Amino acid sequence: MSSEAQEGWLPVAFGEFLSESRVAGTDGARARKLSVKLYGRGVVEKDASRPGSEATKYYRRKTGQFIYSKLDFLNGSFAVIPDFLDGLESTLDLPAFDVAETVDPKWLLYYVTRPQFYESYRDVARGGRKARRVNPREFLDSTIDLPPLREQQKIAEILTSVDDAIQATEAVIEQTKKVKHGVMNQLLTKGIGHTRFKQTEIGDIPEGWEVVPAESVCEAVIDCKNRTPPITDSGFAVVRTPNVRNGKFVKKNLTFTDETSFVEWTKRGKPRPGDVLITREAPVGEVCAAPTEFEFCLGQRTMLYRPNRARLDQTFLLYSLQSDAVRRVLLERAGGSTVGHVRVGDIRALPIPIAPLEEQLLIVECLRSIDRQITVTECEQLSLQALKSSLLSDLMTGRTRVRINHGQGS
Repeated sequence: MSSEAQEGWLPVAFGEFLSESRVAGTDGARARKLSVKLYGRGVVEKDASRPGSEATKYYRRKTGQFIYSKLDFLNGSFAVIPDFLDGLESTLDLPAFDVAETVDPKWLLYYVTRPQFYESYRDVARGGRKARRVNPREFLDSTIDLPPLREQQKIAEILTSVDDAIQATEAVIEQTKKVKHGVMNQLLTKGIGHTRFKQTEIGDIPEGWEVVPAESVCEAVIDCKNRTPPITDSGFAVVRTPNVRNGKFVKKNLTFTDETSFVEWTKRGKPRPGDVLITREAPVGEVCAAPTEFEFCLGQRTMLYRPNRARLDQTFLLYSLQSDAVRRVLLERAGGSTVGHVRVGDIRALPIPIAPLEEQLLIVECLRSIDRQITVTECEQLSLQALKSSLLSDLMTGRTRVRINHGQGS
């Protein structure tokens, strides 16, 4: 695992600065248990409502120890135990290690949570394809190039500052999304400047609005065949339920089908720009605007609305389908849960609030302005994540060396 060392860096085995801790704890029925999350996302207390076996031995863990999951080593399941989880326990499937004073635990965590580090252990992981483990012996025997302590601390300080900035942007994104959610529900039930309201099946709406079945304000409502077309390596895109999430089209894991199947699956109507996609299950009620950059057909459990533009704006429909009032009706028809399913007829008959077209456009612009704020912050977050990735690569290999203040050593 070691590469050519930089000046002042020494090749050291993990076992020279990590020692496995086996302080006896309680048993599976009594222990407050730890769980290590994937990809370096921390350690948490497990759900106490699911006690284990009295025959299972547990070991007490303490603040500052390094811990990992044997089973999920290859998925970056590493953590350093924080103060508030001091004294909790884990089995030997989650081994914990005391860290020598020559190594900064934060630096260590940044080092091991890089994919290029943990993925390099694939050849030493033992077990079946779905249960491959990295045991402490293989881990502790491997070597890395270790910088001096002060350099470790400076590297950790730099990366922590970037992480703090990433977390700050995450907080802004989440808060802005909450603001959008509140504004969206207000505008889609109260409108702009109205003082008189009427009761409908989706709640109070302005007197000048209507609530109508979706199909009555659409040129078409198209459902997929009762199965997904044959999947091929290339060809025509197939949009399935995983591609429709949180109001957006997700290109990741897009699948394809052949031309013959594409023609067959679009006989009921070929999707086109301006359509709105909706899922009937897995989960219920996810929506997005139809992608415009390629032709596609619908996969199983997906449908589309084609709004009548004289009465219904595409984006107004998209926001309406995400509103609490409409989703409440949809989920009631799905048995009260997103893991249920709704029938084709329920999608056709789904009640939609209809404002005058001019007001629809005003509402859309208000909500789009918030979406633009979210997009800008998400771009900032992506830039920070790219910066962190670059810094991890450069600082952990020594391609870029940090400057140590005079008198602090090297």
